[in-house]
Amino acid sequence: MKKITSIILCVLLLAVVCAPTAAAVSDYPLGDVYETYIYNSENEPVIIPEAFEVSRIVTGDDLSVGDFNTLSDLCRNDTGEIFLCDSGNNRIVVTDSSWQSATSISEFVYQGATETFQNPQGVWADESRVYVADTGNARIVRFDLHDGALNAVEIYERPEIRALGADYTYSPTRLAVDAVGRMYVVAAGINQGLLCFDENGRFQSFLGAPPVELNILEMLWRKIATKEQLSRMESYVPTEYSAVTMDTYGFLYVASQTSNSVPAGKLNSDGDNVLAEPKSEYYGDYAYLNDKDAGYMPHFSDIALCSTGRIGEDIYFLIDSNEGKIYAYTEDGYLLYAFGANGEQNGTYTNASAIEYIPGEAGGRLAVTDSLKGTVTVLEETGFSQRIRNALALYNQGSYDKAAAAWEDVTELASGYTPAVIGLARIDLQNRDYGSAMDRLMVIREHELYSDAFSHWRDDFVREHFVTVLLCVAAAVIAVLVIWRVLRVKRGFLKRVYDSQIFQGYRYGSYVMLHPFDGFWDLKHEKRGNLKSAILMYVLFFAVYALRMQFSGYTVTGTASSDVNVLYHIFILLVPMIMWITANWCFTTLMDGKGTIRDITIATGYALKPYIIFGLPMLLLSNVLTASEVPFYNIFDALILAWVLFLLFSGLMMTHDYSFGKAILTTILILVGICLIIFILLLAISIAQNIYQFIYNIYQELSFRSY
Repeated sequence: MKKITSIILCVLLLAVVCAPTAAAVSDYPLGDVYETYIYNSENEPVIIPEAFEVSRIVTGDDLSVGDFNTLSDLCRNDTGEIFLCDSGNNRIVVTDSSWQSATSISEFVYQGATETFQNPQGVWADESRVYVADTGNARIVRFDLHDGALNAVEIYERPEIRALGADYTYSPTRLAVDAVGRMYVVAAGINQGLLCFDENGRFQSFLGAPPVELNILEMLWRKIATKEQLSRMESYVPTEYSAVTMDTYGFLYVASQTSNSVPAGKLNSDGDNVLAEPKSEYYGDYAYLNDKDAGYMPHFSDIALCSTGRIGEDIYFLIDSNEGKIYAYTEDGYLLYAFGANGEQNGTYTNASAIEYIPGEAGGRLAVTDSLKGTVTVLEETGFSQRIRNALALYNQGSYDKAAAAWEDVTELASGYTPAVIGLARIDLQNRDYGSAMDRLMVIREHELYSDAFSHWRDDFVREHFVTVLLCVAAAVIAVLVIWRVLRVKRGFLKRVYDSQIFQGYRYGSYVMLHPFDGFWDLKHEKRGNLKSAILMYVLFFAVYALRMQFSGYTVTGTASSDVNVLYHIFILLVPMIMWITANWCFTTLMDGKGTIRDITIATGYALKPYIIFGLPMLLLSNVLTASEVPFYNIFDALILAWVLFLLFSGLMMTHDYSFGKAILTTILILVGICLIIFILLLAISIAQNIYQFIYNIYQELSFRSY
């Protein structure tokens, strides 16, 4: 009993000692109203200077049109006029960028009759046209805009859509219109994508249906469920878009409040989403908060564009109606900054419903509507944000020297700012300074661009040092041949090593590796192997494993050497190996196995020989491969692993003299046994913690009573 207790205590001590260490990172107060932040390579928020600051809060009274009631959308046209959907008051409010005065439109004349809005929820406008999604009336109204006056010229009633049937509900909520008048409409309750209408309001097609989100477990259950069970299960349908806008090239930007698969997208004419995913793989605060709040999902109510006039280089803003946060992304997936929160203070929201970017000579502004507060929050771009936008614009124009200086200006305000480091690295790539780019990108753990820089650096290195590389390879081959001939002489110390039982046992591992069934049989029955040789293989295996973990190439692993805790990884591998040997011995003893625990230990050690032989070549290979070549590396690595697993299985069969079927059954039982061992260890740890807490509580109670 004492021995078992000692072993458990040692395992617990190793778990503490080998646990991965990380720099302490204090939780960033994401609810802090006035903080702007970005995420680092570990998906931890880092505070940066403010990108926008509150300029003013606009109410209906400020515009002399009475209180707003449920603001649902806003749009700015190229002439600077701003259109607000005041849904609760059944009207459209038109103002300008100075927010000084406004005109309220709740009724209009069409073909001699007076018409009114009913719960309008979407508006789109350019310099001469205005389209309103008159949701309550199930229609779209088109106005001509001339000298600030709106003149109704067309009403597009509920269209016929055969795919939806004759009795479908038509509730248009958001829309965008191209130069020739084709309309792209978001309609509530319709999840086949955007509704595409021609310039006469006739339905043409669905566009860009968000992909269906499937739960793997439920997919499996559906495969075996009865028809009755299937009828009671929730049917899977695509998620709906919540907003749409259009850039100058006709690409449609969409957002969704209910989708994890496409929270935001950029649709081409075929309906394909061509928007690069965020580098963190998730939008919003998902990568950070999901570990703390499993139910977190961003609800993007709107999307806005800061257009640069160049295709594929816009900045887009997403607003989360649940959290009151604004996120700015570049089109290649980099988060520039995030800020905002729910609340009652200026710059916070209770239900942020829409967002629009308003360009200006001195700097851009954001206008954000709050449907519950009935306000428009106007946010002014700060110098920090202007520097970022200026640096991006200079790079996109090809002015790399000026862009480098601009990014340096940004880093003066925010040292280590990730987009600035990436921007400077890209300039290094353009200047063919690949080494500098790699150094920059390694610091922020930007794997994709680092791989690109490494690929160029390797090509240049081989091109410039081709002869030197050939000479080094030839010298290495000659050195290996010379060493091999020296070893074959087998004189003195080398002869003693060569003839030793350990070395001969190690050499026999190569035969076992290539002839597993005969090899493992002779290993046990002919005593061709020994425990000392097996221990040597364990040592070499963990040494090679440690070297690979620590020094494998970043392009292959995606993990920098400085981020690796070798002792922790060795411990994580050592424990299952001990469990395998232990469970193997326990179950094979019950199932008439012929091998002892010594035989099992030897067979397991010899099964590791392929990894020992090929591990170092794979280590060297990982440091010269580019990202495009990594799949071949992974295939070779998988083959080595499969080889080791096959040897473990063969060793089990031959050591215990099992048939193939019995060996499979025993393997399954061993895996179950490993799970039981883990459960027992966790239970023992839990009991130990409870006992410690109980004793500590008694100690505290006695301490308090003694005073």
